[in-house]
Amino acid sequence: MAGELISRVDPIEAILKAIEDENSTAEPSVDVILLKLNALIQRTLQGYFHHTNQIEFRFDLPEKTPETATVSIFLYDVQEDLQMRQGESRRYDPATGTQAPGLVHVRCCYLLTYWPGSEHINYEEPDNEPAWAMNRVLNALLNRRTFTELPGSYTRVIPPSEHLNSLGTFWQALGNKPRLCLSYAVTVPMQLLGEKKVETPPIRSTNTKLDIQDAGDALEQASADLWQRMCSTLCEQDQNNRKTILRELGRVVLRCVPIKLNQGAPYLRLMISGVTTEARKAALLRELGDLQAKSGAQKISEGWSQITYNVGGTAMAVKEAEVDQLTTIAVLPPS
Repeated sequence: MAGELISRVDPIEAILKAIEDENSTAEPSVDVILLKLNALIQRTLQGYFHHTNQIEFRFDLPEKTPETATVSIFLYDVQEDLQMRQGESRRYDPATGTQAPGLVHVRCCYLLTYWPGSEHINYEEPDNEPAWAMNRVLNALLNRRTFTELPGSYTRVIPPSEHLNSLGTFWQALGNKPRLCLSYAVTVPMQLLGEKKVETPPIRSTNTKLDIQDAGDALEQASADLWQRMCSTLCEQDQNNRKTILRELGRVVLRCVPIKLNQGAPYLRLMISGVTTEARKAALLRELGDLQAKSGAQKISEGWSQITYNVGGTAMAVKEAEVDQLTTIAVLPPS
């Protein structure tokens, strides 16, 4: 694949197919996405050098200056792209009755360099041959921000990697003088084909069931709501003593009790108990309809009796209140 002249390397599709065919009988199954990526990068670069058949593309670093002008596409680092790690649901394949393989995003880092076919190159001109070639390489890569053939992939030109240490030392180790290079990274999703497939029966129908709210929960909610209404109403009547009123109501308990009759609709009775001051109890009784302090269940005012709650699927109005268990003291102790 590497090293063929552009005039003879157009069948990238044949290369990709050969990669797939080679893997079809492999055990265990492996994802050949790196091989596909190499082929697609080569195809992308070839599109910007189509006017000449004198450029070679190879996937290593030449040990010596090649005889033919060459673009080196050196894959020097592969690692999991942790920035792309995210939870995503796996697709279900109804044809096989299994979930699609999991994915791991892998970042592939390349070093691209241009090697002129002759050592006698005039580097003094602004449009010298290496600059001309690398300008085309840069255009090819920047205009291909993703590979549609590899869904989920994305590319970027990056600073030189720390894996290469000092580029001057790098070129010295290769026995060459420094030359223009370009660092390029591609993140691609790799399928975990080695995972054990678990057959999952398909969902053929769905059913939605809505349960009626439990009566106990509804009564607790009604009690809490009425207590809040009582606090807000009494505080509005004497806004200058809001903190004192809330403190004196802090030990008052409101509890809703359903009353079922042989005839007539069921309703709620408000049972009020606890401890408060005499002044606060008097204000509470006035608000509910001038109730008596010790008279058992009493009808409350129309403003309160119009309040209705849904209890176990039945609408129930608050019609009565009982305050026999609400005791008073002169001054509440500190809380």
